[in-house]
Amino acid sequence: MNKTLLSLIFTVLLVAWLASGALGDDPQLDTSVTAGDNFSVRIVNSEAQAHQLMIELRGRVDADKEVLVAAKLQGQVIATPNREGSTVKAGDVLCELEAGDRYYQLERAESAVRLAELEYEGVSRLTNGGLQSELALANAENALAAARLAERRAELAVSYLKITAPFDGIVEKLLADEGSYIKIGMGCARMLDVTPMIFSAQVSESQVRYLSVGQVAAVEIGDSLEVSSALRFISSQADPITRNYTIESVLTIDEVIPAGLTAKMRLKLAEVEAHLLAPSVLSLSTDGVLRVKIVNDQSRVEYVPVSLVDETSAGIWVDGLPQRARVIAVGGEFVAEGDQVSVELIEG
Repeated sequence: MNKTLLSLIFTVLLVAWLASGALGDDPQLDTSVTAGDNFSVRIVNSEAQAHQLMIELRGRVDADKEVLVAAKLQGQVIATPNREGSTVKAGDVLCELEAGDRYYQLERAESAVRLAELEYEGVSRLTNGGLQSELALANAENALAAARLAERRAELAVSYLKITAPFDGIVEKLLADEGSYIKIGMGCARMLDVTPMIFSAQVSESQVRYLSVGQVAAVEIGDSLEVSSALRFISSQADPITRNYTIESVLTIDEVIPAGLTAKMRLKLAEVEAHLLAPSVLSLSTDGVLRVKIVNDQSRVEYVPVSLVDETSAGIWVDGLPQRARVIAVGGEFVAEGDQVSVELIEG
């Protein structure tokens, strides 16, 4: 009985002692410790370094201009001297229209001008001699102006009989055949200006800030042709859907190549100061801002917004961090901004 009583007393005391110890260590009763305090994270020491930006853009090569050459006069087409694919000079005839009576109308208009000039001279002399009124002189002057206007219209009508090339280029497509009837505004031919050829492509928001008009780049067309080029245009507004910007460069090339070929451009940009990081250390805030978690001098977690500079096989280049930064490489998902942490350095 004594042994049983002693065992029972010992058991009661042990349970009471354990209960008192558990209550004394209840973390909910200690408000001096917050979640994340002294949590251990692994960091890498990152330092900004010079990085040569190089971008490769895929685009296409097109003619500098593509123009629809339209009729300014209606009539039947009687000749198309230059066929599709022909190289033409500015002023060469693309389509010729039937003249009809337009040359006779021009002769009549020229004759009417000569008559109006004689009448004006006669009325002017009589007016100066006091034999005609100022009103008669004004009527004669008006008649002369009307005759000259009719003459000019007749001259233009004759000139419009031949629809000519507006610049040196290539006849890409004939839109009218001999015998067809063409109206004002209808196309005679579509022309391309292939001197120079233009390379066009799209660049991202992160790349466009490093570009400037006049920059020189290499453009590779097909498997064997590589030519130099210079940027001539950078759009000032991004496409509302893709958020990309359009660029154009002028190709330095002597030979004529087909328009519409795919090509790629290698563009060397300026050196920038940036940090090379592993993609895994980057995260997005709730409002879509790219950021990196670092540990500051007070051993607290800090969120730093960064901008993407370049993507390479070695990692992601970003700017926005201090010159030297302790970047959280492991454990960042378990801590929040402002948390006090202990750090372990990852070498290399």
